[in-house]
Amino acid sequence: MLVQNENAKLHDALVSNLKSAVTASFLMLPESFSEEDLFLQIAGLSYTGDFWMVIGEDKSKVHNIVKDNIQHFRILYSNILRDCPQVVYKPQQGKLEVDKSPKGQFIQLMALPRTLQQKITKLVDPPGMNRDVEEILLQVAQDPDCGAVVQQEPLNGLATHQTEIPFMRWIPVEFHLSGVETPSASLLVPVLVSSDPNVAEDPIIG
Repeated sequence: MLVQNENAKLHDALVSNLKSAVTASFLMLPESFSEEDLFLQIAGLSYTGDFWMVIGEDKSKVHNIVKDNIQHFRILYSNILRDCPQVVYKPQQGKLEVDKSPKGQFIQLMALPRTLQQKITKLVDPPGMNRDVEEILLQVAQDPDCGAVVQQEPLNGLATHQTEIPFMRWIPVEFHLSGVETPSASLLVPVLVSSDPNVAEDPIIG
């Protein structure tokens, strides 16, 4: 019984995660799009802020993941898409239409995970306003560029002891190596850039 309960909790958590990925993707996609567009957006969420996706050798990694597993994506997300009242799903055509009205976008924003909602509100709400999350998300839903606002939510990293490190982006820094046989040897290293003065005075190399 304990195993069944744990499996049920895990299943519910996985389904919740899939639904959150779909909802976030709806906000970042246009009104009409294809299954492949959706799956690319969902798969791309896992690599948002990944430095090596910017300068790495294989920049088509997300596209390759979807292309090679598109049937698996359909199996994984088809029930969620059919049950979602915010989208018209046409599986035979591989097409979808999502509600981009302010009301539709507000419903989608309210369905996002709480942590993501808080990041969005922190990004949008001026310091000292202290408005509630629902009021701020209602404002965001009215914005024609609502999807861009969602995409701009701050990235976060974790230190090895799991302390959150808020950062804005990665920048590549080239280090020239001394004491090696090849004088021109260099190493390209990602550096975290943060606007938070409490993070560290020196750059975080990782």
